[in-house]
Amino acid sequence: MKSLYRYIVHRNFLGIGIFILLLSVAVNILIPLIVRELFNEFVNGQFQYSKVSILVLLFSLNVLLGTIGNAIIEIVGEKSVYELRTKLIDGIEHLRIRVAQDYNTNETVNHVVNDTEILGEVISSTLPSFVVNVVSWIGAVVMLFVMDWKLTSLVIVFAICIIIIIKFIGKKLAILADSFRNQLAILNNRLSQLLNFLLSIKISDSTSTFVSYVKLENKRLYDYALKGVKYRVILAPLINCLLLSLIVLVFSLGFYEIKIGLLSVGTFISFMMYLYQLVPTTLAISTSLGNFAAEKGALTNIIELMKNFSENSQDFSVSAREFSLENIRYEDVSLEIDDFRLLEHINLDIKLGEIAVIIGPSGVGKTSFIKQLLKVYDINSGKIFIGDIDLKDIAIAEWYNSVSYVSQETFFIDGYSLISNLKMGKEYSDEKIRSVLNDVGLWQELDCGNQLNEIIIDKNRLSGGQLQRLALARALLEDRKILILDEATSSLDQFNERRVLDLLNKRKSQALIIQISHRKQVIECADQIIDLEKFKIS
Repeated sequence: MKSLYRYIVHRNFLGIGIFILLLSVAVNILIPLIVRELFNEFVNGQFQYSKVSILVLLFSLNVLLGTIGNAIIEIVGEKSVYELRTKLIDGIEHLRIRVAQDYNTNETVNHVVNDTEILGEVISSTLPSFVVNVVSWIGAVVMLFVMDWKLTSLVIVFAICIIIIIKFIGKKLAILADSFRNQLAILNNRLSQLLNFLLSIKISDSTSTFVSYVKLENKRLYDYALKGVKYRVILAPLINCLLLSLIVLVFSLGFYEIKIGLLSVGTFISFMMYLYQLVPTTLAISTSLGNFAAEKGALTNIIELMKNFSENSQDFSVSAREFSLENIRYEDVSLEIDDFRLLEHINLDIKLGEIAVIIGPSGVGKTSFIKQLLKVYDINSGKIFIGDIDLKDIAIAEWYNSVSYVSQETFFIDGYSLISNLKMGKEYSDEKIRSVLNDVGLWQELDCGNQLNEIIIDKNRLSGGQLQRLALARALLEDRKILILDEATSSLDQFNERRVLDLLNKRKSQALIIQISHRKQVIECADQIIDLEKFKIS
């Protein structure tokens, strides 16, 4: 609960909301007393309509207080979820890229979206419900004891039995709920992989095998659900049996006490109204305790995620240091990933005005080589100089402001227009945008004169080559001194690849260009060819 408290925003308003609900509880406790007086007067022939008016007023006040209190608490809960998700999104923004690569995307998204929603339910429902119902339960029990301690003792015994049963079964359900939620994330991940790589899976004739993996995870999810059903199906009948037994006993003893003159009709009706309040509050308290246990897993996930984000955050503040971008120089650099050395003794000098093409067999570490230059992987041995400044001494934000990077997987935001995907929050003149799109051959091809502001619901409307050229256009718009391309022409036909290479050749006087490629046409246009095979550990 202490961990939960830190994520609640506007705690004062939450307190006000709970206080208003407690006022509603007080009204609920007062209503049976008015009813008792009303029935006793009716039996004695002294009925007063004024008490009916008071009763109607109390019922109306109860509805009003409940509505206001719940509204305040719901708003606080939604606001808390919003703020928590915002903190998590900020955490992702400042997360070290090396660490971010190790996260399971689907599981992390599940924590950020679904687990935070569960916490919202705790704040807006489970916690207030627990507090209000405990107070209501205590108030009802006190009034029941005042009216008839014998009947109340019987009620308390049954209430304790119900709480013990629900607590026991709730603990089992909480464990299953946590396992079910984790298994749901695994199934979600498998389904995403199936959809993303369906073509490759089908072509490799692995459909039945991969689908069997998905079905296996679905079966495991089903098994967890069945285990939960086993406990849930017995819970309701068992509780109903106890409640019916309690009602029969209370009515029997109550009528007996009325018969012998120990209890008035009005007091018995009032007693039953308090009992009516006590039963659902007992169930609600037990349910809240079960929910707290079930929701603890979600809270633990969020706390661990926040802690991990905090421990692995990266400072993206811009330094005042200025550095030359005339060349990139490697001096006896080694490339290590998780203490495994891929490459060593790298000595290079890439100059402004050159196109350097990195080649090498698959798995040699070409993309990892680029990621080390982009400060994803640490430089544990040797030095990389940008001009005469050690790369380690350059703030990452300042470095990224000097580099444009086009990765193997094209970055495109579905549901946004072409122009939004090009600008990415930056401002460029219409002339510059048109010029760059013409350079990469997209202006006429995509009818950008008319379609530039059209919303693209799904990037699959564009071909792989069009997406690659769009990513290249975005990089060219940034007009930075260093341009890094990782297989950025792999989906282009020869004509469009030649167009892009001619464009890069014109731009190289203004930028230092590094390309990863296996394609003959790209390699032939290189001013410097860097074969990483010769730096591989033998």
